[in-house]
Amino acid sequence: MNGSLWRRCFVAVALNAFHERMGLIDIIGVDPEYQRRGIARRLIDRSIEHMRSCGMDIAAVGTGGDRGHAPARAVYEANGFT
Repeated sequence: MNGSLWRRCFVAVALNAFHERMGLIDIIGVDPEYQRRGIARRLIDRSIEHMRSCGMDIAAVGTGGDRGHAPARAVYEANGFT
């Protein structure tokens, strides 16, 4: 991916979130122009790799339960989160 694309996407990860070996993906953002291209999946994969490299063996995600968060829930569920 080119540099301009990555300036339109972000992920926030907290390490040692609620447990000393737990990482939390708090939020992922992808510019609407670039959505549905697998970018969020790659951000999740990279976040999990980072957590593992920091000694985390528990990964969690958080999102809202309303309809507006349905796309985020679908991405997380497609990546194995329940």
